[in-house]
Parts: sequence; C-alpha cells; structure tokens
Amino acid sequence: MQIVSYCGERGWKNNLAFRLKQKIHNSIHTKPSLAGLIFSLISVLNLCVGCRRDPPTIAVIPQTIGTSLWSGEYSGASSAAQKLNFKIYWNAPTREDDVEGQIALVEKALVQHNCRGLVLTPNQSLALITPVRRAVASGIPTVITSTPLAIPPGPRLAYVLNDDEEGGRIAALHVGKVLHGAGSVAVMGIDPGVRGVMTRARSFESTLTQFYPGIKIIAKRLGSYNGPQEQQVAEEVLRRSPAPDVIVSLTSAATLAAFRTITDMRKTSAVKLIGFDQDIAFWPVQTGEIDAVIVQDTYGMGEQAIQLIAELLQHKSVPLETKLKPMLVTRDNLDQPEIQHFVALNWGLPQ
Repeated sequence: MQIVSYCGERGWKNNLAFRLKQKIHNSIHTKPSLAGLIFSLISVLNLCVGCRRDPPTIAVIPQTIGTSLWSGEYSGASSAAQKLNFKIYWNAPTREDDVEGQIALVEKALVQHNCRGLVLTPNQSLALITPVRRAVASGIPTVITSTPLAIPPGPRLAYVLNDDEEGGRIAALHVGKVLHGAGSVAVMGIDPGVRGVMTRARSFESTLTQFYPGIKIIAKRLGSYNGPQEQQVAEEVLRRSPAPDVIVSLTSAATLAAFRTITDMRKTSAVKLIGFDQDIAFWPVQTGEIDAVIVQDTYGMGEQAIQLIAELLQHKSVPLETKLKPMLVTRDNLDQPEIQHFVALNWGLPQ
C-alpha cells in the first residue's frame, strides 16, 4: 500500500505526512485494527488539506506592454495582489492596434493559465465584447479598466474607468487659458473604435463651445494607434493654411506623432500641443515643447481592479462602475507630489 501526500511546490519526504505514511505502512504488517487504519488515513488527508497551495492567478491584460502608461497599472495590480495573496499573469500585445493578438491573449490566459479572474483594458470596444462575454459566462470575474465596452456591468463584470468626460473638459478649459479665449484648434486621434476616446472628443468640443465661443475647431482628424499613420495626419494638419494655434491629440499615439512632427518641422514655438495619456517621457513638458498632458491614474485602476476581483470571487456586492479622475500635467505643476503620483516613471515594469 502506497500513500503519497504532495502539496503545491513542496515535497513530502520531510513533512509530517511522510512520517504518517511510514506509520501506516508499519501498522499494516502488525495487523492493526480497521478503526486505527482509518484514523491514520483521515489524518493524512486532513494534513494535505492544510498544506500550502499556490495562490490563485489573476490575468491583467492592458492595451500594450512595455510603456510608461500601463506600467502604472502593473504596479497597482501587483501591490494589491501581494496584499490579497494573488499571482499576476501580465501580458499584452506589443502594439495597441493588435486587436486579434489581445483577443488571443485573453483566451490563452483563461484556458492555458487557468486564471481565476480577468482585468482587461480593451484595444477596441466592439471586438473585445465576445471574449469578455465568454469569460463572464464561464464564471470568471472580470474588470474592464480605462475605457468601457458596450456591455452593462453585472454580477461578474465591473468597470474601473478613466473619467474621459472630465478629461475632455480639462483639455478644453486649458486650451481656453492658453489662447486667452480666441484662436484655432486642430483635434487629432479621434478613434471611433474606442469609446473612451469618443467621449473625450465630445466633451472637449461641447466644453469649448460653451465657455470659449471665440476659439474655433478648424480640423478634426480620425486616428488610430498606428504611429506612422498618425504622423502623416500630423504633417497634413501642420501644413494646412492657416495652421492651428493648438493641436489637441486624444490618444498616446496621436500625442507622440504630433510631438515628433512639430519638432521635425520646427514649429514648437508656433503651435502648442496638448496631449492625452502618459505614454511619453515628460521632459518635453518640462522644456515646454509639449504644453500639457492629461494623464490617467492607471496605478489606481490596477489596484482597484484586483480588489474588485477578490470581492467578486467571494460573491460580494461591488461597485459596478468606478471612474478615476485624470490630471492635467504642465510645466508649472510637474514637480508637485500629487502630480508625481501620476507621472513617475519608476513605477516599474514586470521582470
């Protein structure tokens, strides 16, 4: 008769279960009572139940990997996971426009890695609906971060979002301040496939119209997460006559493309750039080459998402939708402690 107790990553030869196994083996040869043998078996089983197990794994899949924007989410998720005894499976496409790659990573995380929960920042609002519905239907607690999907929240689905309406309002009010109430604006990066970006665009335009009727939007350009395409759009906007006084870029890709184009065309003194999302080093803000960036609290998103997953796994009621306020980063406030929480680049990436 052979009884082996194996618990997680720890072997059995040096633990109490091994000694109990030896005791049972010896008792068999001395013709023990049936009751004694059963008691010994129960002791071994109870011991195994108490052994250390690997903590549950939560999949965290942002829009892309290796950027300062989403390194904040990783750090926030990791901090919460450590406190709650979870492991993090962190993976993402290498490009924001790789929608099929993100879908494949979601399916891989749930099937191959047996993840108990899912935190997802979708690259595209429509394409990610099906895999998310599949995860929720399979009983996987899911939290969508940053930008929403067209799925209502429910018992296994919650949202921790960037307040994109507030972001658009912040951008419009700052444009009004920069232009002193009169001038022209071009808007780049309008992506119909990302609901949060469209919310930014609508909020920006309505706020500008309400408070600064003397500022005109002279160009509105569709965008994507494709860097070269965004740079072509930026060149076209800057070559138009008259050129805009300000460019507002609604995505990280549009912000980076506009910055490179303005710099290459040597128009940093003529055209102000106001961008979104901190996927860019902040030295251009410090030097004044970028006037301002509206940043997301991705650290808070990751932290709160893991906390929600823990509560959903315990079948607790949770807030179905949480919105985190973005912040305006300028040369004047860059060194303030509350701003450094958003822009610090030492949040770190997974090793």
